[in-house]
Amino acid sequence: MWLTLIDVLLKIEWSPFEDKLGGFMEKYNDCLVLTLSYFCYLFTDLTPTAEDKYFIGWVYNGVVGIMILSNVGVMVRTVLLNVAEKIKETIFKCTEKRKL
Repeated sequence: MWLTLIDVLLKIEWSPFEDKLGGFMEKYNDCLVLTLSYFCYLFTDLTPTAEDKYFIGWVYNGVVGIMILSNVGVMVRTVLLNVAEKIKETIFKCTEKRKL
C-alpha cells in the first residue's frame, strides 16, 4: 500500500502522460486501487458482525463497478472518436478525388 501511495503521489505531482484524458484515468484508477486496498482490513476479524462485512462487501463491489464502467466508457468514447476521425478522413479523400 505504501508503494501504491508513492506511485499515486508521483503521478499526481509529475503528470507524466501524453494526453489529458489518459493521464486523468491513470490517476483515477490508481486512487481507486489505493482506496480499495484498505478494504482488505475490513474483511478480517476487525469487523465484528457479519452484517457489517456484507455491507462493506456491497460498497466494495459498487466502487469496483464504478471503476469498470468509467473505464469502459472512456474506451467506447475513444473508439467512437477514432471512428469519426477515420470517416472524416475518408470523406475528405473522396471529395479531393472528385475535384481532380
